[in-house]
Amino acid sequence: MSVNVNNLRERQYSALKSHVLEKLNRVSKAIEEDRLSDIESELSFSPAGDGYGCNNHFIDFNWEKGDETIDMAEVTNMLMELSGHELKMIGVL
Repeated sequence: MSVNVNNLRERQYSALKSHVLEKLNRVSKAIEEDRLSDIESELSFSPAGDGYGCNNHFIDFNWEKGDETIDMAEVTNMLMELSGHELKMIGVL
């Protein structure tokens, strides 16, 4: 299937969905196989920032390592938008 205006959104959705599933499968498999240190490369750090919250690490769904990160809520919103679902997630985008 070639990319054109009519199927671009579908292709983007499919590529992002595959990326998310591959990432989650890598994390899941590492846990199943007790390779817990392998998970570290899939995580990003999120400082509390305001002095009231908690620092945490999260699975980063960005396909390129860098300053930008994409957490589960953001990637879910991206998938919902690309698939035409109504955005219902609170606090992102």
